[in-house]
Amino acid sequence: MIKVLAGETSYGFDVEEFARDTLRRPLDPWQRWAAIHGGELLPDGRPRFRILLLIARQNHAERRGASHAGWSVA
Repeated sequence: MIKVLAGETSYGFDVEEFARDTLRRPLDPWQRWAAIHGGELLPDGRPRFRILLLIARQNHAERRGASHAGWSVA
């Protein structure tokens, strides 16, 4: 069964909103995909995955890390 990803099933949407509205640095499409799919939640609300994301240099990696780290602190 395919799981529909929405605000209730992934915290990645909150990360994207935080990057766009608070940091004023919207995520690139690949960063948005990584946040949404990597932020999937189990039915009990726990994260579905533990994530290690390796990114080549000069691919805006600092934005992804800053957005995710900033959101988790806020």
